[in-house]
Amino acid sequence: MRRTDLTEAARPDRRLKAFEAAGGPDGWGAVLSELASAHPDRGVRRGDADRRDVPDDEELESLRRFEEEVVLRRCYEYVSEVLVGAGMPSVAWEDQARVAHALKAAVAEVDGELSERLNVVTERRPVLDDGLEYDRQKIVLRDRLPVEMVDSTHTPGLLDAFTVGDSDDHRHVCGVWLSREVARKQFSFPEGAELPELIVALLAVARTADGRQVVRLGLLPSTTTPRKCQTLLGKTPLLVLTSHLTLTDPSAVDVLGRVEPVFVLMDLPVAWHVDDWCGQGTHVRMGLVPLEGLASGDLLMAAFTLDRQPTFRFICIGGKVGMSMLTEQLRRRHGVRGDRGGHVEVDGTLLRDDATAFNLVLNHVVGAWHVLDQDAVS
Repeated sequence: MRRTDLTEAARPDRRLKAFEAAGGPDGWGAVLSELASAHPDRGVRRGDADRRDVPDDEELESLRRFEEEVVLRRCYEYVSEVLVGAGMPSVAWEDQARVAHALKAAVAEVDGELSERLNVVTERRPVLDDGLEYDRQKIVLRDRLPVEMVDSTHTPGLLDAFTVGDSDDHRHVCGVWLSREVARKQFSFPEGAELPELIVALLAVARTADGRQVVRLGLLPSTTTPRKCQTLLGKTPLLVLTSHLTLTDPSAVDVLGRVEPVFVLMDLPVAWHVDDWCGQGTHVRMGLVPLEGLASGDLLMAAFTLDRQPTFRFICIGGKVGMSMLTEQLRRRHGVRGDRGGHVEVDGTLLRDDATAFNLVLNHVVGAWHVLDQDAVS
């Protein structure tokens, strides 16, 4: 379903405005009073707030069930009542699972693979077992940087403009293989720019004569492989960077799967893919490292490698809480070898072995990207 498929009355913003116009916010006090009267043992007596004991696991579980099964249900029903009065009926609380399964079945008729990725959850999950909150994380690094495009016919003569490093031992060039959708999401291209489906380019962050920061892209033919690019660069090492969404195109995998290392920035749901890898019997190595002092705040980076071809290095970057929850979820779910042999191994040597290359990748991503998330092109 696309946003354009929704009727005007079904759009969330329209429903929120209708709820407000019907006086919905004014009724919350009565709803809370009703809940307090029906469940007096759940309230906090005056004077007790500063001396409550920390609840044990059983009490915490009871509290969470009450909030989700009683409080949230009553709030949902109240909002539905107001919207019905405004001529906007809603799905009844007890019918939500039936409707969700019907939607999944409808998706399956069009795209079976996508349908398999849609999980209808009808029971509570422990917080550490719910990867959705991590997948919703979005870290905005900056506004999209404008792109300074160098035509593919001129790129070979301007290699110095893309060479990064302060000495011969540390000089390198970053080459990106990105789908058009990913590139448009991350960078601001000139209006009317025509881009191929697979953008192959040398990338560098630069400043214009007036001091503006730009992403300089030295375009290359879309058929350019990393080996061809390395031949063009000569002795200067090539750092190969792509994205997970880009690899959903088999032609991109064919181009990039014959060399290593290839670094893949994960812009699709991480937990789902790790689950899928382990389900296929793959041994997944995972490393985690804190990234301190970045302008966007303290972050963590997780890296993954698989014991199968092609040997990509997958990386994802997120906030400390979300990434900690994600890695704990993966460790608990896949830390023991499964029936098919798939499992996740936390391996500190993974990042140490390629520390220099991982740091270079981070510098390019954090220095040029607009946003880090697992929502692909949205």
